[in-house]
Amino acid sequence: MRNAAIALAAGVLAVSGCAGPSSVKDARGQVDTFHGFLDKGDFETIWNETTQDIKATTSKESFTGLLTAIHSRLGTVRETKQVGWKVNTDTTGTFASVTMQTTFERGSAQEEFVYRKTDAGYKLAGYQIKTDDPAAK
Repeated sequence: MRNAAIALAAGVLAVSGCAGPSSVKDARGQVDTFHGFLDKGDFETIWNETTQDIKATTSKESFTGLLTAIHSRLGTVRETKQVGWKVNTDTTGTFASVTMQTTFERGSAQEEFVYRKTDAGYKLAGYQIKTDDPAAK
């Protein structure tokens, strides 16, 4: 019995280990798509591509208002660098979190993107931005 439990645990680790990097790569690609829409001011498309995780807790007006404020205060994305990631799979699904250090036209911020794996690919399930930059105030 103990050997079966060890084999099962090793199998789970092997499967989740393989999914991790590819999940992060897919989510990382979605970050670039998000930034492209942000730079164009196309907040409607970003909203339409979010999951119920966001829509159940945040109104469209609040979410697009946040994006409008980010875009108007910080400007367009100049450079973004991945500084962290994690993948979590539980009974509610698979989530890939990507943390980015982003330099905008008028300031910098750390962004955390959470993407949920869906049948249509990875979709935005959470977004946070943190900045101490005076331009963002």
